[in-house]
Amino acid sequence: MATNEATIVLANILNRHSVRAFEPGALAEEDLQTLLRAGEAAPSAGGLKSRNLIPVTHPEDLEFIIRYIFSARIRQQRERFKNVSCILLICANITSATAKYRRGRLYALQDATLAGQNVLLMAHALGICACWIGQIRERKIVQKFNLGKEYKLVGLIALGRQPATPND
Repeated sequence: MATNEATIVLANILNRHSVRAFEPGALAEEDLQTLLRAGEAAPSAGGLKSRNLIPVTHPEDLEFIIRYIFSARIRQQRERFKNVSCILLICANITSATAKYRRGRLYALQDATLAGQNVLLMAHALGICACWIGQIRERKIVQKFNLGKEYKLVGLIALGRQPATPND
């Protein structure tokens, strides 16, 4: 029989969903730090933590990123992303993982993805809207944010405040 804690965790997993509309307003710094801590707590091959979660909050930078989202659905709904508070760049540190493991590239990608899932689950638990975005023009974003060759941009997580009328 599941414990109360297990029931709460399962409910969080089952009720989490992507939200693609955001209300204006910044995330509380404490909430952003909690999200980053949750990501860093994800499992990691050999304990390397071969991933980086880079928060982007400057309005012009957010507009730039949204411009290079490749997904047709999101391109058609860019207006809904205009109020996003933060976009996390989810990066795999390929160099650190391949220095230790023959299959390091795979392990770094797994590390980054697991960290992203932790962020998504924590966002839901905090009542923060979140959406994983994988279809991006990676080269443009990598150049803009000077991500070195050691990093592979795995995806983005858009974060923001709950709209008055939820929709996705």
